[in-house]
Amino acid sequence: MDEEICKLRDILNSLIANNAEYDKILEKSRELDVLIIRFMNGQSTYKNSK
Repeated sequence: MDEEICKLRDILNSLIANNAEYDKILEKSRELDVLIIRFMNGQSTYKNSK
């Protein structure tokens, strides 16, 4: 899972570097980071509850 997240971040970073709408993409990538963290936290609590 961590490897997939790293790949996603690499893709996002390359998009940001190549895009004129840097601020909007940066904001969306921060939102994505928050969602990923929430998802990871949810996954760990889900696994623990089984």
